[in-house]
Amino acid sequence: EDEAARAALERALELEPGLAAAWVDRGALAESAGDLDEAERCHGRALELEPDLTIAWLNLARLGRLGTTRPLEELLERGAPGPAAESDLQ
Repeated sequence: EDEAARAALERALELEPGLAAAWVDRGALAESAGDLDEAERCHGRALELEPDLTIAWLNLARLGRLGTTRPLEELLERGAPGPAAESDLQ
């Protein structure tokens, strides 16, 4: 099953290398295979494409590698993406 998912992601990234969600999924597969360096690289690539992609930030934090892809100070300076403010929902 992982091989089929990996092959589908590789094909998706060949066709659309700027698809941040596919990079996140690729990172999750790498993590499940125990390749934390590759997982970090994939989540980092997703953030290069979509800097406010919360799931990529969360995955890096869970991996304990938040500060290695981008300095934590940068995230704190610009504000981490978070839930929408109530005023944004109206």
